[in-house]
Amino acid sequence: MRLTGKYPAGQHLAPFWGAPSSAQNFCEEDYTITPYIGEFVNTLTSVTYVIYAYYGLRRQKQLSPLTPLSMKLPYYGLGAVGVLSGLFHAILNFHSQMGDDLSMHLATSCIFLRAMTFDKSETYSRNFAIAVVTLLTPFLVFHVIADEVAMHQIVWGCMVVAVALRTRSLNKARVKDEALKKKLNYVAWVGQITFVSGYALWQVDENFCNALMDLRTRVGLPWAFFLELHGWWHILTAIGAYTFMALIEFLTSRNPKGEINGAFAWPVGDILSNKVD
Repeated sequence: MRLTGKYPAGQHLAPFWGAPSSAQNFCEEDYTITPYIGEFVNTLTSVTYVIYAYYGLRRQKQLSPLTPLSMKLPYYGLGAVGVLSGLFHAILNFHSQMGDDLSMHLATSCIFLRAMTFDKSETYSRNFAIAVVTLLTPFLVFHVIADEVAMHQIVWGCMVVAVALRTRSLNKARVKDEALKKKLNYVAWVGQITFVSGYALWQVDENFCNALMDLRTRVGLPWAFFLELHGWWHILTAIGAYTFMALIEFLTSRNPKGEINGAFAWPVGDILSNKVD
């Protein structure tokens, strides 16, 4: 395994897992660092999701060992995204790609349901969950069969936007302390900007791949790793996803008063513990 020196453009090792069979392949040279990992940086950065999932679950356990499963599910989903994303980028086959795609919908659906059914009646919550499953299941079956990308991104993006809007609505309706409300709005903006920045870098990675490849070759390793922009998508969306999961967790607690119980991970914890002018 060589992590310094000339960027190994076009130098592919014999893949341990067999030839890649996934329809999606990102702007990172395959199997250049080790024969066991197809896209080295994309695999490594997927760990960010697992780290934030761990912090979310650890905080809940510290506050109460009897935390409802409904509050844990988003973090379990986030952890699943990290594991399955890492597996996909390491192996690069069709089944691991589908696992990665489906895990994104699973994690987002968990926080989507939590946000949209909070303070609703049991009947409403059950019917809403049934409606989401009923609509999402045939779409996911279609996605696996058609192996398409556009609708996958659109449906996932719509749920993310809905969660962001619901977060602001809950903050306005439930938080009476104006200083805290201002902080929570600031956290929401950080989450949104982080998500959008990650998506923008992913699009640059897809649309300007040749230019990025040339630049990586010129700068060499290890600096070329910082120009693997899909890896930054992993890091930034992990931060953004955790930010909104933490916000929803706090806002859907029974009494979101002025106190912040338990330490949230960065950046949420840092923002809530400091004064926002």
